[in-house]
Amino acid sequence: MSKKILTNDERNRIVEAYQRMGKARILAQAYNVSERTVFRLVAQKKNTGSVELQTSKRGRKPKISENDLKKITETITEEPDITLQEIIDKLHLECKIPSICKIIRHKLGFTRKKKVYTPAKEISQK
Repeated sequence: MSKKILTNDERNRIVEAYQRMGKARILAQAYNVSERTVFRLVAQKKNTGSVELQTSKRGRKPKISENDLKKITETITEEPDITLQEIIDKLHLECKIPSICKIIRHKLGFTRKKKVYTPAKEISQK
């Protein structure tokens, strides 16, 4: 059986028909879906009150929360010369250096600055 994407209207019809008839096998054959899909839609309607496609739950979830982003911003503002590894260690973040680099540059808008070195005081020769 190939995977079929149901429209929200079809999803509603399946749930309403199941509530009237209570026969998942007949509905599954009529709509060309599995019985499991019928039961899943009924459970979704019971739990959330809706059978609409849940697109907000797709994709990779961010490891860095909004609270972590604020802490990173505060840390960089207080210590502008802090390294990426020091940020990870100090804030106990669960990510790698390249990820932190992308977050700091793209999400927070910080750019890399070169350190300004001042010449050391001349040592007087005795």
